[in-house]
Amino acid sequence: MWKNNEDGMTLVEVLVSMVIIFIFFLGINAGGLIVLDENIKNDQRDEAVSIAEEAMLRMRNNPYDNMVNFNTLPNINISRKVRGTNKNYIVQRRAMVRGDGSLTELHVVVNWTRNDGKTGPRLRQYNHTLNTIVRR
Repeated sequence: MWKNNEDGMTLVEVLVSMVIIFIFFLGINAGGLIVLDENIKNDQRDEAVSIAEEAMLRMRNNPYDNMVNFNTLPNINISRKVRGTNKNYIVQRRAMVRGDGSLTELHVVVNWTRNDGKTGPRLRQYNHTLNTIVRR
């Protein structure tokens, strides 16, 4: 049978329980940082998708005969605020006439860099590509 001990916990028991709780919270904190990093990466990708859709919409709204001139357009640098920080995106646009000239293939590529280094800078390139075909 257990004795009813009213002396309380010893200092060693308190320290051991605090160490166990500390290790538990370290694991939760590391997991939370990974989730936050992935959420930021997804927000940046969502912004790139939005930029590509806007650029494609502007290209498609031009008259058909003007679309062949998209090969000569310079890249567009766009800065957007993502989670409170400015992120720079580079938009490349291109149009290629297909077949007998009644079809034009439109391409939009949005590029951006992201620091994926956990312990130091490690820049990584990302891109989102959007293609469509426009008929005369």
